[in-house]
Amino acid sequence: MLFSNEKGEYLQPAAWSPDGNHILATFARKDRTNQIVLVSVADGSVRVLKTLDWRWPEMSFSPDGRTIAYAFPPQEDSPNHDIFLLATDGSREIPLVEHPANDIFPVWAPDGKRIVFASDRTGSMGAWVIQVANGKPQGSPELVKPDMGRIMPMGFTETGSYYYGLRTGMNDVYIATLDLKTGKLLTPPTKATQRFVGSNYAPAWSPDGKYLAYISQRGHSRNGQGSRIISIRSVKTGEERELSPNLNVLSNGVPRRTHLPWSPDGRSFLVVGRDKKNRRGIYQIDARTGDATTIVQNEPGGYMLRVACSPDGEAIYYTGAISKGSRILVRDLQTGQEQELYRAAVASFVTTLALSPDGRLLAFVMVDRDTQSTVLLVMPAGGGEPRDLLRMQEPEGITLVGGITWRPDSREVIFGKGKENGEMTELWRISAQGGEAQRLGLAMDGLRNLRFHPDGRQIAFSAGTPFAAELWVMENFLPKAEVQAARLEE
Repeated sequence: MLFSNEKGEYLQPAAWSPDGNHILATFARKDRTNQIVLVSVADGSVRVLKTLDWRWPEMSFSPDGRTIAYAFPPQEDSPNHDIFLLATDGSREIPLVEHPANDIFPVWAPDGKRIVFASDRTGSMGAWVIQVANGKPQGSPELVKPDMGRIMPMGFTETGSYYYGLRTGMNDVYIATLDLKTGKLLTPPTKATQRFVGSNYAPAWSPDGKYLAYISQRGHSRNGQGSRIISIRSVKTGEERELSPNLNVLSNGVPRRTHLPWSPDGRSFLVVGRDKKNRRGIYQIDARTGDATTIVQNEPGGYMLRVACSPDGEAIYYTGAISKGSRILVRDLQTGQEQELYRAAVASFVTTLALSPDGRLLAFVMVDRDTQSTVLLVMPAGGGEPRDLLRMQEPEGITLVGGITWRPDSREVIFGKGKENGEMTELWRISAQGGEAQRLGLAMDGLRNLRFHPDGRQIAFSAGTPFAAELWVMENFLPKAEVQAARLEE
């Protein structure tokens, strides 16, 4: 054990120093501030280089070990980043790239004379390079390669080869028609929208069934970068309008974890997300304006995953992680009082929940680490002992997050059965009273976020492989003389 961050929530190593004596890292503290630090490999001692607010930096070491380049939002509520240079001895800091675009992932070239970074200033993410001398920028950035997509840089080799990951995953919203009496698929899945294909997820029908809302990702999606739009589509006309909530992250920013329930009166949505100060919590989003108001925020170290609203709109149910497990709580929206309905054992974890349309029962999925199984349970919404509906052993299992819903008459739980990594997932159903589970004749890669239309026939869901990625290398784009000089210096 080199270092344990007992006074913080978590830490993230970023890079080794060129001499191998230190590790560059970010420490996240319990007061929600972050620190750029150097950790000594010899004795684990820590030297704080800079204390930030809640915003999180992307960093890399210069080849000589004297300077750190890091990307950071210039304003607290900015979705975009600028790039700065910070001396490792703490003597100075200067801006390197200042631009209205999103400039991220700075990586030093082997010669230490230029930095390659990603930017969307042309409208799509591309690779740019800027020269650096004596710790200062020289000239303006130049475009190296346009239209690179959702890149995740890994770094340079000593010969000047630039390695990066490329996110190629796709996730879309689909609608299919089922006959729940016979358990048969009547119409195959079709995409709910042809706009921003591959970037849509988390569908939700309005209570009157006239609209379908979903989340659409725009731009790069790491660490809150890019924007997430709530699109509301008219079932009758196909017209869409968009909301841009004043939040930093919607539903933790991960498609499989995203949940977008409407309020019973159809005037707002509930989301688990992060505000402009990156505070996790449950927020109510106005369906007309997109304005977000806080319902409840996590204590430091806590974590919220899913939320459901009671049919009368007077209470919410949500899952929350705590230091030694997880639990299900109900919160009175008028008084703010909360009641714990269920607490999982230390070796178990509640991943998702769904409230029956009549408001009487809660269905939820729990991971039982002791038995390496996933369990579908149901319990009274007012509290009481849960009972198992279905227990499945790994590697087969119930889709953990966003994979369960109720049919409109509250008689059955509909769930996805399969793995969470984008492989084939089947749609199943089981009676709320228990019994044998039945297939519903629908299977797709990564099927999740299940939502029934009030008519009990149409089901909306998202599917795809959002975590698919490729490894790429870009070569021979640095001047050969500079690469050779860097090798001679070593």
